[in-house]
Parts: sequence; C-alpha cells; structure tokens
Amino acid sequence: MMNTVVIGIGSPILSDGAAPLKVIESLRRKKRSGIVTTVTLPAGGFDLLTELEGHGKAIIIAVFPGGAGSDVMMTESVVGASSCGDDQASTLPGDHGVELARVLDVGRTCGYTLPGETVILGIRGADVYTVGEKQTGVITETVKKITQRVEELLEQWDT
Repeated sequence: MMNTVVIGIGSPILSDGAAPLKVIESLRRKKRSGIVTTVTLPAGGFDLLTELEGHGKAIIIAVFPGGAGSDVMMTESVVGASSCGDDQASTLPGDHGVELARVLDVGRTCGYTLPGETVILGIRGADVYTVGEKQTGVITETVKKITQRVEELLEQWDT
C-alpha cells in the first residue's frame, strides 16, 4: 500500500457536522496493516494541503448542508494528479467558499507534492448548524456506509 492519508473534516460540536470525525474514530479503533494516517481538521481550506503533502493517496471525508430526513446521502469523487473532479463531492465547499478540489489544484500550482489520487467522500447532512453532539438518525447509517467505503478503498489500494 502506498502511504495513504484519510482526513475527516468536521466539527465535534455541530450535530451532523461531526459525521466525518465519527468515521475517523471508527477507523482508528480498527487495526490495519500498511501505512495509513488518519487526520481530523475543523475546516477544509488551505490547511488541508499540509496534511496531504507527501502522501501517495488520500481520502477526504467532508459534510455539507442540504439533507433532509431520509435525503441524507453519500457522494464520491475521484480527483487525479492534475485535474479537479466535476461532480457534487468535488465541489464541496471548503473555507471561504473555495471548493475542495480547487484547493488541491491551487496546492499543485504552488508546488505542493500532493497525492496522485484523492477520493472525496461527501455526506449531505440534515443538520450541520445546531450545536450539540446528537446527530440526526439517518446520519448514523451514513457514517457506517462511509466507514465501509473507506475500508473498501484501503483494501483496493492494498493490493
């Protein structure tokens, strides 16, 4: 396995906004062979670049507003070494309204050594603004699905 980083972007005090951090917690509890680094960040802006630098592959998990009830969902985008994704996950907002995939492009332009493949897993949360540790019911299942998808990706990259 190449040196891989899994980054969860979220806030532990904002209801569904904590979902990416729950995924990272779950991954940390499981023992994996190979080189996998797990990181949590409060926001997805340019601080993301220093966490990505030097890794061969990356998975970024982020939450964005817009889900309602059973509409909570997961979306996935694969960003290559030289291009932005053009689907919903790659256009997840980071800090100051800059999309995550665009942050990667800026990093490459500025000379950062970024992963050759980055998978962005987006979670559409029903409630990402309420201060509180309780998540909406559907988000718990989504966290399980995201965790499973991350494990699948790590397994694929391990072979």
